[in-house]
Amino acid sequence: MPLVEGVTATCITPADRAPQPAAATAATVAAATTAQTLSGPASQQPPFPESPLYHDSLQYHFFFGAMFVAIRLFHVPSLVASGGHHHSAWLWDAATNTSTELFCSYAPLAPVAVDGGVGLTAPHLDLVDVLAPASASAGSGGGDAPPCCSLVLRPTSPAGVAALHRAGLADAALAIRFDPGACFGWVPAGQEAAARPVLHRPCIRATTVWRGATLAGRGYSKRYWGEYGRHWGYRFIMGIAAPAGTPGSVPAAACVDTVWTADATFGEVSAGPATS
Repeated sequence: MPLVEGVTATCITPADRAPQPAAATAATVAAATTAQTLSGPASQQPPFPESPLYHDSLQYHFFFGAMFVAIRLFHVPSLVASGGHHHSAWLWDAATNTSTELFCSYAPLAPVAVDGGVGLTAPHLDLVDVLAPASASAGSGGGDAPPCCSLVLRPTSPAGVAALHRAGLADAALAIRFDPGACFGWVPAGQEAAARPVLHRPCIRATTVWRGATLAGRGYSKRYWGEYGRHWGYRFIMGIAAPAGTPGSVPAAACVDTVWTADATFGEVSAGPATS
């Protein structure tokens, strides 16, 4: 199983949550982490950042069999030099069995006006993440309507540009269209007074063009924001499972499953580990 270690993966599980204060009781934690299905405005992405004073994180993971890509957008007040901004992306390509950092940028993310969600633009990316129209089937992000959300990645590093050129993207831009699908949320311990839910979307359906073919895939997105500790860290591992004995590069048809793990620490409190 090819494994790629990075800083932008996550996991679809209640164990992947914001920190629990040491003094929190079991009853408080249980009440705070009860998952609920969110719909309509409750599932809508707020502005990014929701407040210039908050730790704010928005992440996406798209799995297309032959390739997966991870994107993370941060706003953290302690990143004074960049005005709090950071965004990065990397991908793994089955044809070459290699991972490539597309970009790691501290450029500001400028808001773009959209209807019912969040829009952002920067030299390396464009994002539109809005609520799916009513015609999309609930829970799957499917339906006959075209995808309502989009993400375009534009690496400038030589390695990132070369990776997209090898994939047949002459303009060195990776465009992903997606529907958000179902949204689940719960208020993590420590955020009860503010009632800020963590938004989990594990049923994203996505499409992209890669090596001349239109690929359909699945995606996951997580958003959390609020007053979190100054010190935090992540360690995540993602991988594609292929039949035993598959040599070298992994054909798309051989990619039978996706595995990723999550471990995070906020201050001295662990939010993991967890595996999916």
